[in-house]
Amino acid sequence: MSNWAVPLDQAASDRVRVRHFVRGAGALAPFAANAHDAVEIAWVHRGHVRYRVGGRTFDLGPGQVMVVPAGVVHLTEIDPATEARSVWFGPEAGAVPLEDPALFADEDLAWVGRLLHAEVETGLADRDRAVDGLTEALGFHLDQHHRARPGAPRDDGRIARAVQFIEDGYTEAITVADIAKAAGMSRAHFSRAFRAVTGRAPYVYVQDVRVRRARGLLGAGHSVTDAAMRAGFADLSRFSRAFRDRVGVAPSRVRRLSA
Repeated sequence: MSNWAVPLDQAASDRVRVRHFVRGAGALAPFAANAHDAVEIAWVHRGHVRYRVGGRTFDLGPGQVMVVPAGVVHLTEIDPATEARSVWFGPEAGAVPLEDPALFADEDLAWVGRLLHAEVETGLADRDRAVDGLTEALGFHLDQHHRARPGAPRDDGRIARAVQFIEDGYTEAITVADIAKAAGMSRAHFSRAFRAVTGRAPYVYVQDVRVRRARGLLGAGHSVTDAAMRAGFADLSRFSRAFRDRVGVAPSRVRRLSA
């Protein structure tokens, strides 16, 4: 393969950009130090990427997520035989203001990023609604990691209504706006309140419910297609991707093991 390739560099929406980098085994000079006007969220599939910020070095490997705040000058070095992906999350997408770069393990954040990349790469029908929900989920995951909260939030009953609405209606094409309306709240206030109480963004919660339902159906002997449709997934590719990311194996494997 060539020493350097960028299979994907595309706007997912007017608020978010996704990038996919692959480096071969040859020599490659580090990128010049620079700063972005967007938050950068990066993870690697294989290999390592180093971020140098001031006197600090962050070594990003598989299973970790790197967050570089907007406006932070950094230098990026990519090791040979490395494959990495990133999401650039602009301020117009509602990203929380971040001050310090951070490296941590967060499977939920990486999962949302992978789904966002997949939506852009596959170009499935109804992509805009999925991208909108995933973008919101990114914002709340960033908020969780970079904004301290003094105590556990309390639910005044409206979030419980939202959860019940999801449990009752996950087979339909429900949106975050639909759930907020069921809770009797504005979308902006609802999304933050829901994330604070449940620990997940609304879109991620809906996907989790659907995957949980599909797993039960597969275990009961339903076909992959039937389980996907009954669980509220209108597209088999999207279902397989979400299922594998959450359960760790393909739905067809769960079906075979249950036969």
